[in-house]
Amino acid sequence: MRRQQGVGTVRTLANSHFKRAYDAAEGADTDYIVLNAVDGFLLVYFRHLNLSVDQARQFLAKLREEGYSAAPDGWFKEGMSDVGGFAQRLWSSTTPGPRSRELCTMINDALRLDEPEMMTYVAIFARTLNAGLVTRRNLPLVPWPPTREKDGVTATFRGAILPVLFLAFYLAMKGCKYRVPGFLATSFSQEVATEFA
Repeated sequence: MRRQQGVGTVRTLANSHFKRAYDAAEGADTDYIVLNAVDGFLLVYFRHLNLSVDQARQFLAKLREEGYSAAPDGWFKEGMSDVGGFAQRLWSSTTPGPRSRELCTMINDALRLDEPEMMTYVAIFARTLNAGLVTRRNLPLVPWPPTREKDGVTATFRGAILPVLFLAFYLAMKGCKYRVPGFLATSFSQEVATEFA
């Protein structure tokens, strides 16, 4: 999706504030750094929505509690921490914040806005999230995605919430490749993907 940044300038991933911040960012190596990035993001994002610092901190406290309570046994033992997994738990949290928005919805909204101050924090979180998802392991190769048993189809399904004003663009892009200014949730189940919206 392209938006005007200024007279004669079209925003793309290559010239976005997110890309510059992402290229400069390092992923977090502790849960504290992840929470600090989320806290910084929430403070800026909530200010953008004319919400209070107290509301941001209350939402962060709920996310933190859910992130730690959903951690697997032994996560806190030395050498066992999975910071990428912690970021994933925060990202996939269903805890609603103000205006019934989840963290994933807030971050995707921020990515569409592409405000430089927000992108600094989002980039750290994104690097950490990606570190937990995009890893190379010495495992045997397996067909991916798996073939569904009921119909033999090999497919993944995407789901997302997006502003109505962008709907026509995505409907026109059916069957085409395009970039999305945000993260897309993926499932092997079409039914699960529709629940992402």
